[in-house]
Amino acid sequence: MKKSHFLPAIGLAATLVSLPSISIAQETTVPISFDWDWEIVIQPTPTPTTPEPFPIPLNLWGATTINFEVPTGLDLGTQENPLPVPIGESFTIPTEIVSMNLEGTSPVLGDVVLRQSTTQPSRGAIDNLTNVDGNLTASSFFDIAFELEFDDPSNPGERMTLFTADPVTVGMDFTVADQIIEVDTFWIPTWIWSEFKVNSPELVDEFGVPWDTVISIHGHQTTPEPMSTVAFFAFGALGLGSTILRKKQQHK
Repeated sequence: MKKSHFLPAIGLAATLVSLPSISIAQETTVPISFDWDWEIVIQPTPTPTTPEPFPIPLNLWGATTINFEVPTGLDLGTQENPLPVPIGESFTIPTEIVSMNLEGTSPVLGDVVLRQSTTQPSRGAIDNLTNVDGNLTASSFFDIAFELEFDDPSNPGERMTLFTADPVTVGMDFTVADQIIEVDTFWIPTWIWSEFKVNSPELVDEFGVPWDTVISIHGHQTTPEPMSTVAFFAFGALGLGSTILRKKQQHK
C-alpha cells in the first residue's frame, strides 16, 4: 500500500479494553476491541455553484471490534494473552469488523459519525502471515462497508447519511523491516494506509445517487499494542524513528 502522510506517535502507557478469556480449543473466533483513529478525506461532487470543491478531511475516533477466525490447530491466544505465530509456516486468517462507531467534528460537516454498515458486512483477511525470526510479515485488508452521517450543509438542523456504494478495500502490507513482533498478529489489521488515485469509491445517498468520493483512509489504533516497541501513532507529527515514516519515504 502506498503511503505519503500519516498520523503520529504515542507511548506505551495505554490501557486496552479487557475481554473475557477465550480458549482456542473451544472457540475459533477471537475478538479484539480497541479505539480506532481514522483520517478519511472525501471529495465532494462538483456542482454548478461549486465547480471545484475542496477535499474535506475528517479526523474520527471511536470503539471498534474485529473478529479473527483462527484456523484449527493454530493458537494465537487472546487479546490479553497473545501467543506467537509458529515459525516455518504461513497462515491466512479471515477477519471481520463486527462493530465500528467513529465520531468527530468538521468545520464543513459539523458533527460526523462513521459507523459499520447495517446492511453489508466488512470482511477481510490477514494473508501470508509468517514469523520470520521473531518478526511478522503479512498483507492485511478489509472490504469495508460504512455509513457516514453529518449535518446537511444545505438544510441547517437536518442530518444526512451517505453510504458506500460498494465496500471500500483498505489495508496495509508489512515486511520484516516494520519489526512487528511475533505476538502482535491481532494488531496488524488495525493499521490502514489506503489512497485512491483512480476509481475513487463512491458515497451515495439512500436513493443510490452519488454525492462524494473517498480520496484516502489512514487508520491506526488509539492505544498501541502492549508488546511491540515500534510503529506507535497519534495525531500530529510522526514520532522519531517510526517504521511507518520509513515506509512513507520509500513510497514517495
